[in-house]
Amino acid sequence: MTVDEIQSTHTPVIDLQDNIIDSKLFGSFVNKSINSNSLLYKTCFLYHRLHYNTVIESLNIERLKIIKQDATKLFNQIGNKQNTLLCSCILKNVIGTVNIILNPEDNITLLENYTTVKNESLGCSSEFTTLLALENIYYTNTLTNLINDSNFTIPSPKNGMSLYYLDSICKKIDKFEDINSKFLKFYCQIKFGDLQDKEVINFLNILIKDISFPNANEINGNKQQVALDLYLQIILNYYNNFSKENIRNWEELITSIITKSFQNISIAGIAAKLYNQLGELHKSELFFDNYIIYNNKYFEFNKKFQDIVSILNLANILEDKNNISIFLNMIYQEYQLDVILKKDGSLILESNKFDSIKIPKDLNDILVKKYQLDVILKKDGSLILESNKFGSIKIPKDLNDILVKSWIILYTKSDINKNIDDSFYFALDLYLQIILNYYNNFSKENIRNWEELITSIITKSFQNISIAGIAAKLYNQLGELHKSELFFDNYIIYNNKYFEFNKKFQDIVSILNLANILEDKNNISIFLNMIYQEYQLDVILKKDGSLILESNKFDSIKIPKDLNDILVKSWIILYTKSDINKNIDDSFYCLANILQLNLDKDTKLKYEFEYSYNLSLVKQNEKSCNWLKERILTNNPEDNIKSWLLLAIVESSKEEKINSLTIANSLLNPLEEHEDDPEHVHDPVDISNLSFEDRYHYIVFKFLQLDIVTEMHGSKDSIDLLASLFELYDLLFAKFENTKRVHESPRYTKEYVLQLVWLQASKMYLLNDQISDALGCLKEISSMSVDFKNLNCLNMKGYINKDISQFETVLGYDPTNLIALNGMANLLLNQDNADNKSLEYINKLNNMSLKITTAVNNNIQCQFNGQLQFNLYKLYVKLGHSKDLQKSLLLTTIGNLENDTILDPWIVKLI
Repeated sequence: MTVDEIQSTHTPVIDLQDNIIDSKLFGSFVNKSINSNSLLYKTCFLYHRLHYNTVIESLNIERLKIIKQDATKLFNQIGNKQNTLLCSCILKNVIGTVNIILNPEDNITLLENYTTVKNESLGCSSEFTTLLALENIYYTNTLTNLINDSNFTIPSPKNGMSLYYLDSICKKIDKFEDINSKFLKFYCQIKFGDLQDKEVINFLNILIKDISFPNANEINGNKQQVALDLYLQIILNYYNNFSKENIRNWEELITSIITKSFQNISIAGIAAKLYNQLGELHKSELFFDNYIIYNNKYFEFNKKFQDIVSILNLANILEDKNNISIFLNMIYQEYQLDVILKKDGSLILESNKFDSIKIPKDLNDILVKKYQLDVILKKDGSLILESNKFGSIKIPKDLNDILVKSWIILYTKSDINKNIDDSFYFALDLYLQIILNYYNNFSKENIRNWEELITSIITKSFQNISIAGIAAKLYNQLGELHKSELFFDNYIIYNNKYFEFNKKFQDIVSILNLANILEDKNNISIFLNMIYQEYQLDVILKKDGSLILESNKFDSIKIPKDLNDILVKSWIILYTKSDINKNIDDSFYCLANILQLNLDKDTKLKYEFEYSYNLSLVKQNEKSCNWLKERILTNNPEDNIKSWLLLAIVESSKEEKINSLTIANSLLNPLEEHEDDPEHVHDPVDISNLSFEDRYHYIVFKFLQLDIVTEMHGSKDSIDLLASLFELYDLLFAKFENTKRVHESPRYTKEYVLQLVWLQASKMYLLNDQISDALGCLKEISSMSVDFKNLNCLNMKGYINKDISQFETVLGYDPTNLIALNGMANLLLNQDNADNKSLEYINKLNNMSLKITTAVNNNIQCQFNGQLQFNLYKLYVKLGHSKDLQKSLLLTTIGNLENDTILDPWIVKLI
């Protein structure tokens, strides 16, 4: 393997220091009694440095040379000491790997042979020896060793490093039929082949045909049960092609497996996954509950989960907030990753923790999904290697422990790990877990077959977690949401039961992943928190959610891609389901934790904008400006009109409006040049390829420009520019009939935008006391044939005619309509007649005060609008409220008035 080949598989280069995990955790994966001065600790430390500089980060030749020198020095110190075989194997792997990378043409053997590293006498977990063996094959390109190993079993989804090597190797195998290991062949066909729904069902039906429910003394030792469970784990983790056409077959199969196995975790997860993918959410939830129960039972007996990554993954698929939170925290604890707390959510820019967590790609991807937790590296510790002692290499202390925790074993009972071929139940669950976590091709054509299979598995196993998850996933993908929810409920129940017995979940990552798929907010929250706790990831607290710019924790969590993606999806689901009007801290909390994870460019840009947008809503204009300039526009200045528009709006809160006006003019001038070039020979803006949102944002830019001109020079000057508004609309909308409807909302139509244009014109005429022209604009709107009439037309009529009934009508539809509330309050407060002290008038004032107070408590736009709060203050004065209450409200009002912008930031979004 050449350096170019190795580098082509790596993640983008990140300019960070050599962030290495605390080797103590890595060592605990091999032997829990290791201390920092031990030979094994030093060996594992070097081994992780190798992974960090080859797989986790981009290839670093100079560091690899240093690692080889340290490994050679340590290897020479071993000599003929007893009990050093494991250290010797690891160090040979390190030295040999570096030699191959530096000299790709040389035929170098990393270890004595493939069987040596697979030897149990190494004194460590089988998962760890699997890693060593796969690494050997990967770098020496000896595929036949893996192809000929009939006893090879698939690593746990948590073992991100092993899966990285395994997947890279499998992609090089030309014919999967040549693979001797049935489990590996099935894994390759599921993940990299084109195995169809019917083929999966038929395979499992043949597998379970002659098996029976295990006796009590052979639950963990029945060879057939172990084999079935291994296949089920593969289906649970990797299969996603459930189809409605095979639902009956799947149900029969699941039932059959349930009746023939005892609390099989994977079949419950598969059932939850199946029904979730097929849209039968209730069934999916039921099986997911069972999946959680079985994982909890497993935890009670084994003191840890079978595979928390699989649990989180399934919880993500079902979008189960509670289980996502639980298992997400567990994964973060287990991998010792720091999650940004809610109280630090808005400090990520200041702490500069972007992309700071380095862990295997699969785990990283699972961790970043719904909650969008921002995870950071702990930077309060260092490890140094000087001769025989650590001391010369400084590293962030906890985060990259994910490399070790990625290799935690699915099932940890020694009898299961040593005699995997003797336990059919374990094998069945492993296969179901693979389907649950990785299979997504369920089809309606096979829905009956899937249902029969799920039913079969359910009848042959007791509360199988994976089959419940698969069923939930199946019905969710096929749109049977009620069934999906039922199976997901069982999936969670089974996982919780498993936890009761084993004191940990079978696989919290699978649970979170399935909860994501079903968008189950409660379970997502639960297992997300668990994963963060287990992997020791730092979560940003709610109270710090708006401080991420200060803490600068962007991109600080480095974990395997699959886990990273699950966590991202979890945070995103939680963010989309949070109500910004009820608690904006929840939004900052989710966004801050999203930005700690590893995001692709478009996702990062989207949620960085969301963060800045939320800051503008709560009048943190200076922070929003800094965020836009430092995090967004510096890196993405082009084709980003939405961010430029938001920047111009927040800049308009300043006393000097010139910056805001300059931005508006700079964006609008190229369009005017377009008008001056009728042949469009040198178009500065490719209007034909503008999205609907971008066209809309240009119109809003024009609104902003006109309003700033009005404030700076008066309404007469802005009226002179009114024609250019309609010309801009014609340029962007009327002349381009191919503008497509891209959203179900009626706001995503050019007719809706035209209503806004006429409303802007009406407002400007009103400010210039041209009443008839203002009413004429409203008549133009009335003559339009549209499905949706903007309520602000009534508001404008109320302002022009000073008609309070218009505002009352609007508030009847929308009690938090800011324009109506201000308009109605202004009319009431400005009444000057003999009746203004009457009981009726006082009641009107009290009613108005209640309307505004209710709106302020239930709508963030109203809460931070200075003019509305000033009207409320004047109402309090007229009603004779206490001086302390008036003073408190006045202080709040002044602060909001000082930060009021020319346009409300809400206008940026078409919502």
